[in-house]
Amino acid sequence: MIDAEISGIRREIHAPPGIWRTWAEPLAAKSTEIRRRIAAKGIKRMLFRVAGTSAFIGLTRRKALADAAEGVLPQIDKAPARPDRADFLGSGGLRGAAREPIAGQTMTDRDSTPGFRHGPKAPVVGDTRVTVFIHPDAPTARCDRDIARRFPEASVTTVGAAGCGIAFAATGDARWDAVLYVLAAQVWSARLGLNIDTPFCEQGNLTRVVTGVTIYPLNARGA
Repeated sequence: MIDAEISGIRREIHAPPGIWRTWAEPLAAKSTEIRRRIAAKGIKRMLFRVAGTSAFIGLTRRKALADAAEGVLPQIDKAPARPDRADFLGSGGLRGAAREPIAGQTMTDRDSTPGFRHGPKAPVVGDTRVTVFIHPDAPTARCDRDIARRFPEASVTTVGAAGCGIAFAATGDARWDAVLYVLAAQVWSARLGLNIDTPFCEQGNLTRVVTGVTIYPLNARGA
């Protein structure tokens, strides 16, 4: 067991709201210049490659993400007990967010909300906790809530806008809000006392930094 208060990931969990605010004002001041440079270069499409919550540094929308993150943390003070199994579900952009919390010490799985209806829901028995990420898009959210109601005998937590078990007021764009859904899962893990920095440290087969990978030249031939 790890002390959640000294966990590296826990420190990262609490850092983004302040970091986002620190970057928001200077980024906003440069936004016109940045747009001009992008237009001048004829760039039509930009891809952002991210890794966890820390990668969202500076990508704030009028502090909305930072403010919402501040509101998520107190809601998980009374974390539910560690289950035998946990399933995370999400639709659209939140399907990827549902994948982020699953590689840990508890038996976990993830799926899209529609996909979960067709077979994967069978293992929801006994001490299973189902977490449904409710999409900010209203029609999609209706389907998400439908699946959340399908398991009256299971422990189900909904995460999303007002009315959810863990609620926050975010931007309404799942692509931006995904970081908040992941944040809820990370804080829950920390509250349970799990080793969220190196969950498989005793096995020696996983570290936070990928090692032992050889990068080969593109023109390399042979094995």
